[in-house]
Amino acid sequence: MREYSINDVKTAIDLGFDLFKDKVRKGDGTLYIGHLFRVLGLVQESGSSLRAQVGAMLHDVLEDIDDGERLLREAFGELGEDVVSLVRECSDTETRPKSDWMTRKTHHLKSLSTASEDALRIILADKVDNGRSL
Repeated sequence: MREYSINDVKTAIDLGFDLFKDKVRKGDGTLYIGHLFRVLGLVQESGSSLRAQVGAMLHDVLEDIDDGERLLREAFGELGEDVVSLVRECSDTETRPKSDWMTRKTHHLKSLSTASEDALRIILADKVDNGRSL
């Protein structure tokens, strides 16, 4: 597998924008894309890898976008499998309709003990941004 490059981060930004540009956040009605950029910013500030930055921008694709796995694989070619794997680590569900919140979060919490450092950075940044929006 090739190394991640800054161009992969640009691909993630472009794809994330295209997939989430019309979505709004539950609760406050703000554009969802802002959340993705804030998570990306927090991950970048933490001194993360380019891989983590790609995952940060796309961390909700498998949870919220129909056919998200295929879209990730197509966008990232040789890195597609790795991008899907990272985003999957950050996801609490890929099923629709989603199960109840407590079931999803309990299962996801249990999976954190084996999560990669990149996934943990993304998950933490996601929680920080979600907490700030309360």
